[in-house]
Amino acid sequence: MLLGLAVVGGPPAMAQQADSLLPPGFVERELEIDLGGATLRQLEVIRVLVQAARIMDALYREQVEGEGFYPADMSREEFEAWRDPGAASPYTVVRRDPWGALEAVPYHQAWSRELGLVARLLARAAALSSDESLRNYLTQRARALITGDYRRAEAAWQAMRYSDIDVLIGPIGHDADRKLGLKAGFGAYVMLRDWSWGAQVAGFTVFLPEMQRDLPVSQAFKAEVPDVDMKVAVYDLLFHAGYGAAHTESVTADGVGEPRLRFRHGPQRLQLRNVTRARFDALVLPVADALLVPEQRGHADFDAYLLNLVFHEMAQVLGPVETLSGGVPVSRALAEHSDAIAEAKGAALSLWLAGWLHARGELPATTLLHHYASFLAGALRTIHLDRYGAPGRGNTLVVNYLRDWGAIRRDAATGRYRVEPDNIDAAVEALVAQLLTLQGSGDVEGAAALLESMGYPRADLDADLARLAASGLPAGVLFRRTAELPGM
Repeated sequence: MLLGLAVVGGPPAMAQQADSLLPPGFVERELEIDLGGATLRQLEVIRVLVQAARIMDALYREQVEGEGFYPADMSREEFEAWRDPGAASPYTVVRRDPWGALEAVPYHQAWSRELGLVARLLARAAALSSDESLRNYLTQRARALITGDYRRAEAAWQAMRYSDIDVLIGPIGHDADRKLGLKAGFGAYVMLRDWSWGAQVAGFTVFLPEMQRDLPVSQAFKAEVPDVDMKVAVYDLLFHAGYGAAHTESVTADGVGEPRLRFRHGPQRLQLRNVTRARFDALVLPVADALLVPEQRGHADFDAYLLNLVFHEMAQVLGPVETLSGGVPVSRALAEHSDAIAEAKGAALSLWLAGWLHARGELPATTLLHHYASFLAGALRTIHLDRYGAPGRGNTLVVNYLRDWGAIRRDAATGRYRVEPDNIDAAVEALVAQLLTLQGSGDVEGAAALLESMGYPRADLDADLARLAASGLPAGVLFRRTAELPGM
């Protein structure tokens, strides 16, 4: 079976049958899986979780290909005029009752048989597991699927720290609801922790308070103490199904996002090493080959690329949490510009964090040029495939800003780009300060003006991206999944 790895800004790549054609522009890759270090008990837990995940596959197809989340004849106006407390819940499906009126049916009632089976499989996996935190989470997740109350399950998931196995299963994403964007799609990710990578990145979070103090912005915009209990873990994806198969460009899950749970247990950020490796090889390296100067192309490096993604996630807990006046969360303070500014902040701060850690000897295996070149190749890839989405506009803003500072230069004769390491530190610091100030002050007009002037590719970059498109750069990756996982 072919499973989708969707690109940012593009349509989700739905699961395909083995004899179907690849979507235009997509390439096929094997999903690298190494179970050599797993115990027999862990293999059995994984096997049961994969059985549960397969049921999510069927439920997701029913959601998006069958009856859907709403009656086919329901209009937006009818929905908005309908006064029902369950209407907007992500865990209800809207149907018509025998008299033709709308009714909200909880997922655990609409699919009671299927979710009951998944719950029994999760309970079985819990009984097999020797990890107490995983047992507790699986037990609570099973309960949630048959009651519709996910709070305890989310708390149990946030509390997991040392389990080798992790699973996200159930209603896990809202992108599947194309009509109103309210309902959660069924899916699953079954993952095995990569401890060699995890040990490296987990140590970075202890520096978060010191990083906050050193941010290149006035004290007013860095007064909060960031949460050092942030879980930044690296996993290999073993199996993905349903929504998980259609949305695997990256996984940086933070649960439901209930503020009190996040405060108590810390946010979770999961990076999928094998998925990121496939994306890097298929989508980023070709950009480095085509658009970076030859002497810097070799510095586009997977290890630096993955670390940049980790730093991007760490960046989200740095800087102001709320606006200085009004106490509005910065995630909403800039209105429709919030997401693009947050993407730019993550990209710029990832470079600043690489420099901060490198100066303290915490990145012995990579050079700063590795991080800069890997960022540039990845940013150009994102801009090419998603120029109008928040990731595309945020990365375009950063690239244009660094070019204006002379930190990135374009060779007019070849249309290739070069990082200027001597200029980049000052440019990154200035951009970080501007973005954090915009967020902390809630300056909507300033954010709009910055994105208007910097958030779109300029003419020369447009021409280079057109050349890139003509070269046949893949638009995404589909994984071929065998019937059984290797070693099982």
